[in-house]
Amino acid sequence: DGLNTVVTFLRTAEAIKKTDVKGLKNLNEEELRGYEFVKLKGKVNRKEYEVEFKVDKKKAERHLKKLVENRVVKRLGSGPSTYYEAIAT
Repeated sequence: DGLNTVVTFLRTAEAIKKTDVKGLKNLNEEELRGYEFVKLKGKVNRKEYEVEFKVDKKKAERHLKKLVENRVVKRLGSGPSTYYEAIAT
């Protein structure tokens, strides 16, 4: 009928790195999983990130900062209401 749509979900870090999104190439496997988490949830705060990946506050902050620096996630809000969203690619 010509109305079918094919959707491909990238499952491995290597598959994700091979996409055309430049910032993803600079991330390690843990950070890529973090990016996928933010992308799937739509909106994530630091505490949710800590709980999901069982990391301490500092490591969550480092990961989220690197995602922002590589322009794959944006930081919104300030103070306790800070949250992160994936940038549309």
